[in-house]
Amino acid sequence: MPSPVADEEWQITNHYVNLKKAFNDEDFTKALSFAKKILRISKTETAAQECVVSCHVNLGQYDEALEVMKKRNVKMPFEKAYCYYRKGDPRAIDILSNIVEPTTRELEIMAQIYYKNEQYEKCVIVYEKLISTVQDDYIYERLSNYAAAIAMLAASQKKELVTQERVATLGGLDQGHEVLYNRACYHLAVDQLDAASVLLRSSIDICSKEKTDDIDELKEELSILKTQVAYIAHRKNDLLRAKRLYYEALDVESFANLGTANLNVALISVVAANLVACGKIENAQESKRWLKAMTLPASETKLNNVQKEIILFNHCLYFLAGKQIDICRKKLKEMSEKFPNSNLLPILSVAVFLRDKKYNEALDALPDESEDHLLRAQVLLSQGSLSRACSVLAECPLSMKPAVISALVYLYLSFEELESAKIVIKNVLSREDVNASPEYLTSILKGAAGVMIKMKQYDTAVELLEKYFTSTEQRDPSILALLVSISNHVDPSIVKKYINELPSIDSLVSEIDVISLESNAASLYSKYHKKVAKGQVSDVVKKKKRKRKPRLPKNLDNPPDPERWLPKWERSNYRKPRHKKHHDIGKGTQGTAGGSHNLDHSGKPTPSAKVENPSISSPQTSTKKRPDFRKKKTNRRR
Repeated sequence: MPSPVADEEWQITNHYVNLKKAFNDEDFTKALSFAKKILRISKTETAAQECVVSCHVNLGQYDEALEVMKKRNVKMPFEKAYCYYRKGDPRAIDILSNIVEPTTRELEIMAQIYYKNEQYEKCVIVYEKLISTVQDDYIYERLSNYAAAIAMLAASQKKELVTQERVATLGGLDQGHEVLYNRACYHLAVDQLDAASVLLRSSIDICSKEKTDDIDELKEELSILKTQVAYIAHRKNDLLRAKRLYYEALDVESFANLGTANLNVALISVVAANLVACGKIENAQESKRWLKAMTLPASETKLNNVQKEIILFNHCLYFLAGKQIDICRKKLKEMSEKFPNSNLLPILSVAVFLRDKKYNEALDALPDESEDHLLRAQVLLSQGSLSRACSVLAECPLSMKPAVISALVYLYLSFEELESAKIVIKNVLSREDVNASPEYLTSILKGAAGVMIKMKQYDTAVELLEKYFTSTEQRDPSILALLVSISNHVDPSIVKKYINELPSIDSLVSEIDVISLESNAASLYSKYHKKVAKGQVSDVVKKKKRKRKPRLPKNLDNPPDPERWLPKWERSNYRKPRHKKHHDIGKGTQGTAGGSHNLDHSGKPTPSAKVENPSISSPQTSTKKRPDFRKKKTNRRR
């Protein structure tokens, strides 16, 4: 008879065999049951304890795995860090940092934690170490993740950390669709839209040709790639095409049938935010659904902080544009709590205060060290402080831009600061780097000369234009003609100096086809048509109108009245109505002439009527004519 100890060892061995088989078949539920059976027999089996932890991790039961490690004092730093990482606990990176010689899988999870925590510089360093030291079957995944980390590092505020060596390494990576996508994201981060578009098209072609059994996964990959293509159209301000591409990326026509698309919620939230940013959505109900899709609870853990910030910013802008100020204030407060250091907060705060016409509060919302001079100038202009707005624009780093120069000159002229406007123009023309751009200088000179002409400052306009011609050898005909035209008001000798440099009329009209202009002028307006003298034959052949006999019904005895389509008062048998002066003639019973005594002016006395004695007569009735309240017929034209 076998001893109990031998029987227990046989059972443990048998359970280990079944445990290994379940692990190989990836049946972790069954493997967990065998591991627990081993621990019931012997609680000191270290391998069984580790198997229990591994089974809980593979089943996604992270709390149970951490409890087993704590209760049984199991030393498994990788599994413990992985559980904290999946739970979003910051203690994961602390556990991995304490490992003296981390293994490959520990470096892998460390890089993923750095990426999720948006510490992209450290993530890039870890992946560079892995790529240089490890060569195995997972090299393609590491290269793809490395490209993604480089792209996010470039998109962050630390673009200077993306050195030329790293960019060269990025360009020499394998040409898989995931690597191409991440390389395209890098080009998007540095505003190279055309290069990004080429890489995305190549990535879509490669991904579409890949053979896979998981159709849903392939569809999700293609949706992400197509969303980036739509984003490029959005960045190029092609909003109609961007909207169409966003819907095509999700493979839906509207949000109503979005449930048929098997996509991740993070992609849906990003597309919803971008669709709202594209502009007004035709269907109001659909617009509300997209707004709801922007903040899906399930997308909170899958979006990074930059995406969350932009989505919340678009939410605020939507309510601000819809004049829903109270809801916009709530969203603004939520954004200030979640992202207190956001650069977008002052813009939203100022916009809300300007909508309420609280100009002082809007100025206070801008930080003192703010570099957004244009926003501060806009607030001052709304407040009516023109002089302060001019000083802000003059100190702006963009003060040499044509739009800012035009705004400054216009503002100075609005409160008759002519000398200040002249100083702005002279300062622009005195800059050395301006002379390197002829197109820029030409536009500035045209605008400045036009302003001076409106102010009747002809001498200043001539001075500016002459300075331009002395500083460059180019002769713009339009500016030269402007100089000649205004020189008559200052010095006619200047006209003689530059009039010979004007191009001849023959050179200006040499490329104009006069015959085609004359032939096409008739279609524009009749007075531009070339007239033909008497005796000459016109080149234009007039088309003869074909006359047709009118078609009449068969067996028609009497022809129809030719005047049947004319108005009644234009017909030959029409009789005008009588004048109101003779309105009473012909009224009354037969043989009487009502009102005829009014028409007799012969002067003969009328015979007096017999008057009855009122004392013996019947009761009298009033002989006065009662008013007729019936509606009179009016003669209307038919």
